Amino acid sequence: MIKSIIEYVKSLREKEIKSSLIKVNKLDFRKDTVEDVIPTIVKNGSQSFVIANTFNEDEINQLLTLFKVLPSGESIPAGSVNWPKSFISCLLNANLDTQNRIQNVNELSCILRDNLDFDFHSRIKEILSLLCHNFPVKEKVFMDSSTSPFINFRKIFKESEGFKVHCENMHLATYADFNNQLEESKWSSNCISFFLVLQESVGGDLWLYDLDWDTSIKIGWDQLNWSNIQSEKVELKKGDLFIFSAGKIWHKVSPVSERDRMTAGAFFIVNEKNEIETWI
Repeated sequence: MIKSIIEYVKSLREKEIKSSLIKVNKLDFRKDTVEDVIPTIVKNGSQSFVIANTFNEDEINQLLTLFKVLPSGESIPAGSVNWPKSFISCLLNANLDTQNRIQNVNELSCILRDNLDFDFHSRIKEILSLLCHNFPVKEKVFMDSSTSPFINFRKIFKESEGFKVHCENMHLATYADFNNQLEESKWSSNCISFFLVLQESVGGDLWLYDLDWDTSIKIGWDQLNWSNIQSEKVELKKGDLFIFSAGKIWHKVSPVSERDRMTAGAFFIVNEKNEIETWI
């Protein structure tokens, strides 16, 4: 085992690693069979999917205009803003922040009702269910009986540095003490992420690294030189839905040069009851 790890680290240093882990699949929601998308990712975290035509052009444009009426949100990380408040903020501040979450859920419902001519909440649930053999979809319930908002609107500003290399399991490892205190409410490991591209930017590309969480633990993820690890840029267009194993797969968003990068997304797991459980 020790010898194999040493050999792996050596290959990284010599830039000999070949891109074999990452597989980005492209589907059309209107034309292709999609029921195995989520089961495939659950079974093999190296698989990811770009799915076109989950929403039509008018619906995407309506969602984009929401950024004009959304609350100011929080800047985590710097150079970006997102709303409603994400669970990562709870980890950072070691506080579930029940009152704020309840307020966010109610405010989000009102904003969507007043500014869209379609039911975004129901459509997201329908889409996720269809991607997983019609499994039911529900929002995560926390120990204080509050629920998570179902979606998070995210903007990375032009001329920002994007997001550094990370995976969601890294956040769990960093804030493990507080997360473990939450018992059944804690952020689940190996989560899957989905996000809908509302506005393309110049730059702001998503890159997936040919390295998963389990391997990175063995070789020391905090000591890695990421320029030595093979990565793949995901080609995304306005209206595309992207789903991947954000908990396991290291990834980054490159610096944004022109036009803000605007998306809407959340995390989920498939729980033991065969339910898709979502949170932001």
